[in-house]
Amino acid sequence: AARAASAILSWQLTLALLVIGPPIAVVLSIFGGRIRKAGRRRQEQVSEVMQRFVQILSGIKVVKAFGAEKLESDAFKTEVMRYFRRVVSVIRNRVYSRALVEFISQGVMVTVVFLGIWAVIGDFWGLTLGTLMAFSFVSGSLYRPLKALTQVWNGIHDALPSAERIFELLDADEELSDESEAVAISRLSKGIRFRGVVFHYGREEVLRGLDLEIPAGQTVALVGPTGAGKTTIADLVLRFHDPESGSIEFDGVDARKITRSSLRQLCAVVTQEPFLFDTTILENIRYGRPEASFAEVV
Repeated sequence: AARAASAILSWQLTLALLVIGPPIAVVLSIFGGRIRKAGRRRQEQVSEVMQRFVQILSGIKVVKAFGAEKLESDAFKTEVMRYFRRVVSVIRNRVYSRALVEFISQGVMVTVVFLGIWAVIGDFWGLTLGTLMAFSFVSGSLYRPLKALTQVWNGIHDALPSAERIFELLDADEELSDESEAVAISRLSKGIRFRGVVFHYGREEVLRGLDLEIPAGQTVALVGPTGAGKTTIADLVLRFHDPESGSIEFDGVDARKITRSSLRQLCAVVTQEPFLFDTTILENIRYGRPEASFAEVV
């Protein structure tokens, strides 16, 4: 409405005022991208700070036992300062964007007013002093929405990295459902066999053409350095992941043709790091088989 009123008062000055559009669009585009990029780094650093904090609390006995309080304090301070710098980077770009938009908008408006004064003095464009004053008042009303637009635009780009990290979790693939022809198994009589199993974590190859046979009733220990794939093999047995090629067979049946629930009922897991639920020892032992009797637990 304000723009239409300006055009009615003086279409020549309105055209001059529209020059404000392209440079402001360029400023918002450039700094919007910078804010988004800096905001993404800031959110990543939040995770690093929280991870370090949880690590210190979880291992506080070890920290104290080895007298490493200053070491951990300095390391945590480094992570917090890195987060602070990344927050400052976001704020700096938001301030630069707002300042440039205000500079351009105010500069163009002042220029248009002087152009109008020149038109009144030169007596052309049919512009009078009253019309110029009315035009200045109407065009000035455009400033507040323009300023709000800048703040909203910057705010959107600041919030997008957080939204992207949330949607990465929401859009993550759920565990695949069992095949329609999957069967349930109740016991293992022959054993487990890996046939040419290949598995990657992203680009990192962990298993390449693994062949392994574990007969039922035998105890097998997997020994190797960190990253050799010991935990991955256990996860594949439990079907937390499926191999990219090759197969894992239980009594000769491909694991992908066995229901996950029945497969996991045959497995008992003791994790590398002990974990207890916040309940009684009895309930922790009974976990996974809540119907087990007290005698069975003992």
